[in-house]
Amino acid sequence: MPVVSIPDLNNMIAVIDLNEVDRPFIHEGDSAELIVEAYPDTVFTGRVVFVSKIVEYLSQSSRAKVYTVHVKINSRENYRLKPGLSAMVKLYLDNVGQVFRVPSRCLFSRENAFFLTTDRAQEIPIELIRLADGNAFVIGKIDDKMKFAPNQHTPTF
Repeated sequence: MPVVSIPDLNNMIAVIDLNEVDRPFIHEGDSAELIVEAYPDTVFTGRVVFVSKIVEYLSQSSRAKVYTVHVKINSRENYRLKPGLSAMVKLYLDNVGQVFRVPSRCLFSRENAFFLTTDRAQEIPIELIRLADGNAFVIGKIDDKMKFAPNQHTPTF
């Protein structure tokens, strides 16, 4: 039976529970930011190094399903980090390029493709990444200065 365990403070891993609805969007290599509760003035960075393929229940009394995710922290010999500290972790989706958020009412589809209509009635083809809370997250030849009009076609969403 071990008497003493000495952690490698240069290779710290944050273990987080990821809700099952977010699992398809998180991949190994995605970047992360961590704010440790004990050191709220410091933002640590890291990368996802493991995403479980097995779903688990969050607790015995909860029906929420989660996946275990490991984030390797770039601590750079910052010995303030210790095992067991709690942290807030933000994961960033590095694998989808530049994503824009637009109101979902501006989208329409035609022949299995998605489009946005500008305020000048120009149709721009886009790739739909995700719909959430009345917004569409899209990739396409658009920029943050463009204005979009609600679609005049049959509502898609």
